[in-house]
Amino acid sequence: MVSGTAKAVAVVTGRGTAFGKVSERLALRSPETNFERGVGWFGYFFMEVTLLLVVAVFAFNVYLARSVLESFLFALALAVGSLALATEVVHFLPALKKKTAAGLRTTRRRLYGQVH
Repeated sequence: MVSGTAKAVAVVTGRGTAFGKVSERLALRSPETNFERGVGWFGYFFMEVTLLLVVAVFAFNVYLARSVLESFLFALALAVGSLALATEVVHFLPALKKKTAAGLRTTRRRLYGQVH
């Protein structure tokens, strides 16, 4: 159609539509697994270690009578680099879990045949 007019009748709106049903399914969350709790704990632990390291590096540089601004910028750069690394590690862990589970299934099939 290139141009023209039309009339439409809405039969359902809101949660009755396909989009509404998808949004209801997305709102439901499965219970957090031990693995997910562990990944969350690791993230917070890494954040605490990074903050401790940044404060220690900043304090040590100030103690050595270096420029406060340069010390702060160096500590900030250290934090950014560490958090970028931590982000990669935390995002890698779920993939590692899936690969490990797939490897265990393959090994089980090789050892015991098709197990249901």
